[in-house]
Amino acid sequence: MELQIQNNRPGLKLTLLPSKMMIDQTQFIMRSAKLKFLIVAAVLACGVASATAHEFWLAPARYTVESGSRIDASLRVGLMMRGTELPYLSNSFHSFTVTTRDGMRDVKGMEGDIPALSYAASKPGLHVITYHSTANEVTYNDWGKFQKYLAYEGLDEIAKAHRTRGLPDSGFKEAYSRCAKALVQVGPVDKQDKDTVQGLPLELVAENNPYTPGLETLEVTLLRSGKPVVGRQIAVFHYDGVVSRSLVTTNARGQAAIPITGGGAFLLNATDLQPIEDGEVVWESYWASLSFGLPIVLPAMHPLDPLAKIEIMRAVRVIGKSGYANKKTRTTLVTLAEPDKAEVLAWKPGEPTKRRALAVIRNGPEAFEATIDLEAGTLEQWKQLPGVQPAIQSAEWNKAQQLTKADPRWIAAMRARGYDDVTEIFCESLSAGYFDLAEERGRRLLKMPCYDIKGTKTNIYGRPIEGLISVVDLDKGEVVRVIDTGLVPVSAQTHGFDEASVPSLRAPMRPVRNVAPMGWNFTIDGRVVTWQAWSFHLGFDSRFGPVLSLVTHEDGPERRMILYQGHLSEVFVPYMDPDEGWSHRSYMDVGEYGLGILSSPLAPGLDCPDGAAFLHADLVNPLGAPYTRKRVMCVFERDTAAPLWRHWEALNGAYEGRPATELVVRSIPTIGNYDYIVDWVFTQKGEIRIKLGATGIDAVKSVAIENMTDSGAKDATSSGVLVAPNLVAVHHDHYFSIRLDIDVDGPINTFVRQRLTPVSLPEGHPRRSLWQLDPVPMPDESALTARDGTELWRIENSEVETALGHRPSYQIAAGNSATSLLSPEDWPQRRAAFSANTLWITTRQPGELFASGPYPNQSPGGAGLTSYVNGESVVKSDIVVWYTMGFHHLTRPEDWPVLPTIWHEVRLRPYGFFTRNPGLGVRREFIGEGQKALDSTRIQN
Repeated sequence: MELQIQNNRPGLKLTLLPSKMMIDQTQFIMRSAKLKFLIVAAVLACGVASATAHEFWLAPARYTVESGSRIDASLRVGLMMRGTELPYLSNSFHSFTVTTRDGMRDVKGMEGDIPALSYAASKPGLHVITYHSTANEVTYNDWGKFQKYLAYEGLDEIAKAHRTRGLPDSGFKEAYSRCAKALVQVGPVDKQDKDTVQGLPLELVAENNPYTPGLETLEVTLLRSGKPVVGRQIAVFHYDGVVSRSLVTTNARGQAAIPITGGGAFLLNATDLQPIEDGEVVWESYWASLSFGLPIVLPAMHPLDPLAKIEIMRAVRVIGKSGYANKKTRTTLVTLAEPDKAEVLAWKPGEPTKRRALAVIRNGPEAFEATIDLEAGTLEQWKQLPGVQPAIQSAEWNKAQQLTKADPRWIAAMRARGYDDVTEIFCESLSAGYFDLAEERGRRLLKMPCYDIKGTKTNIYGRPIEGLISVVDLDKGEVVRVIDTGLVPVSAQTHGFDEASVPSLRAPMRPVRNVAPMGWNFTIDGRVVTWQAWSFHLGFDSRFGPVLSLVTHEDGPERRMILYQGHLSEVFVPYMDPDEGWSHRSYMDVGEYGLGILSSPLAPGLDCPDGAAFLHADLVNPLGAPYTRKRVMCVFERDTAAPLWRHWEALNGAYEGRPATELVVRSIPTIGNYDYIVDWVFTQKGEIRIKLGATGIDAVKSVAIENMTDSGAKDATSSGVLVAPNLVAVHHDHYFSIRLDIDVDGPINTFVRQRLTPVSLPEGHPRRSLWQLDPVPMPDESALTARDGTELWRIENSEVETALGHRPSYQIAAGNSATSLLSPEDWPQRRAAFSANTLWITTRQPGELFASGPYPNQSPGGAGLTSYVNGESVVKSDIVVWYTMGFHHLTRPEDWPVLPTIWHEVRLRPYGFFTRNPGLGVRREFIGEGQKALDSTRIQN
């Protein structure tokens, strides 16, 4: 439900309100600061009547505060709340009587929604709508279902009492006595306005107004015949895009506090079940229910903010109502559609911004892109993607494993290896790649190696069942073929690396921690992070993971732009084993899986310092339901234990130095066996470092040898290194494409190659040679490869001049980065052509975000950077640089059973951007430290 409020809260213009849990939306418009509304449902004594186990919602549809205006109320049944989650309950109801002060209306024989009841509010005040429901009895076939229902309602003690009475385990019937009343309040609501109906078996009363600005909790009291009910659990259902359920218990006064921060739709239930002893076992149920909706207040959104959960829900609903969706529809992506750069740069905080979502959908075997206008709730574009295989979905992993384990060929191969029971066999879902094989064309494939995980905990990859791969067609739901190259011994060890699995542990260390006893020096306002002179927007994308945008640095009174946007674009990991079970392993981790969607929760005190700021991400599952992945990013400072700068003067003993502190933004996606630590590091000297650490578990293959002295060791280790008896870690590569939309003092920049050119000096000079810097602007889009430090790269703004007369620029500084050694004609290399060069330079074009194209899964290649580079001028243009951070991973025994982190980095370094060292302004002492023991001006010999 959409709720528009003009002046209810300062600065609030747009809020979103779901009308109920999992039921259709209506619009609800309030046009005055004075309007408050309250909906209360409570059980009335209405005789012995049977009713279904549904919650009934009275949802306002359209509302205005003016006296005499029309009120539309619609009564709806929350079928999803009970009917889906507890499918053994009936979904039908028979009749309702709806009564208002202005008249009564009977509605009978309806299924689903009841038509809206309209009436005119004669004056502000309390308007009451009452209704009751009668329907068939709900019969439980066995005790288990009834026990599940009781547990769902938090009534475990009743289940226990029922068991102790020795009643039979079948033939239960539950008769519900149910009536409910809704109070619709027009005008101001205060604490004294509450339900005063007497004689209810059970009554739930709201003691404060949930629409009061700033209210954090709703206080409720549970009564029976006007007296408090103590120690009763109240089930709290909350809907803010998805349904969550929690339990609160009433105190000695029958009261409970319900947290309502953040808004949403709420349903509170209290339940009493009383057994009727005569004849057949029948339970009579007394209910109290209170339902209400609060605005989900979305603050003014930054145009680059990731989609909020409610925005994801809206995008999915738009697709669902478009007519394009069907029962086979599955969602592979819902993310923020790339906004127009000029609009983003022109945007000011507090201004409205157009929010659009990009969704990637599969309807059976067909793939589509959808663009949704979130403000209008309309579908802007629906585009089919012929021949495209979007990223692999998490739901497909389990499906592929089930298909594999049910295939008779695979079962026979496992029995030949001594496995009659495969319950403790895990089959990994690997991308199939593309190799132009006739039997694989046009299919959505996964290739499934399997592992014996019996007794394992930390290392499920340590006992591979070598020589056996199933190829699964996900669309047809079948195993296309089973590759069986013969039996290989499986390692007898579990290769765990938890403390219990390590034979000898060192003595515990004294704590060495990165702490901030007085709090951090950075601030996070929404998604905007400020620290020292830096400011940037911190986003998150399900494909790319962290996305840093609008990176600026303060320089005197100015705030100067350096980086419009930066993120990882693709990760290419090809393995170097020609075996049929390994040669296809050439992963594209971003396009085939997604770094954001596979970001692992960060552990405080281990992955990030205790007290770091943790950020969550709203993602979407294949059925289109949003969910929140906790702690996918952290922000913290660290003491480098090194000087930012220093000098000791031998002439007079004078000393000046400053401690270096850094700000770090970190995420750690886990792609199967590998964990990638992705750090964006901001320094006090104006540098940005992008650091990538590879850790996790090496991919290993089973071999027959146990020692390098065994016969056949040379052949067994031709593509890797023996890391444990019967295990070889296979050599492989890692190539990370980092997309950097660098805007040095604005978007109009030029790429400059600075060559170090040897110069011969004339005869008679005491020197024979030296080198000089030869700056050469690059004319057109192109790709470059590093030359062992003989060429430097920078992006300069030739239209701006500093006080020293320099053209400000930022330099791309890095050590040697490996490039691919694969043949350009090799199919994996065609798909990941970016890995052949260290740097690619392109003009910025909308949609050009992907180093290997937006859909590299099972693609033949040719998309991405090779198509972006088409000869356009990069002189005084809005340019993007793509840095390839690559390394050849030559495996070693020290990498097993868990890989020590291997780090690589690239730096964005100011080059003529400032007129002096930007770290000069850093103070020597921290707040509260006082005078150093070391003399602040002199160090004596």
